[in-house]
Amino acid sequence: CNVARKICEEEGGYLAIVNSIAEADVLKSIFEKVNPAAITNSPESVRYAAIGFHDLYQENEFITIHGDNLYKAGFTKWLPGQPDDTIGKENCGSLHISGRLNDINCHTRFPFFCELR
Repeated sequence: CNVARKICEEEGGYLAIVNSIAEADVLKSIFEKVNPAAITNSPESVRYAAIGFHDLYQENEFITIHGDNLYKAGFTKWLPGQPDDTIGKENCGSLHISGRLNDINCHTRFPFFCELR
């Protein structure tokens, strides 16, 4: 996710921060258009895209890349059973193809969404 963060910054933006259901729906729609195999749960599909939140400083205390509490950002709809911090290595945030949040491993490469300033 750090590579994604840098790419977004180089392009004059930052990793997207979801502030509402409407914004999650827009990102979901974009994700479905560029990754239609994920809708059918195809094994080769990518179901997550990195976005701008993490719990790197304090476990289960999710903050945006701007330092705001995730709840203050306005969107906290998680996938059922998430966040789960699988084997203690999921500290970065993602958006699932369903439009819900998930925690992911920060060192795994995922597609990502940038937001312009």
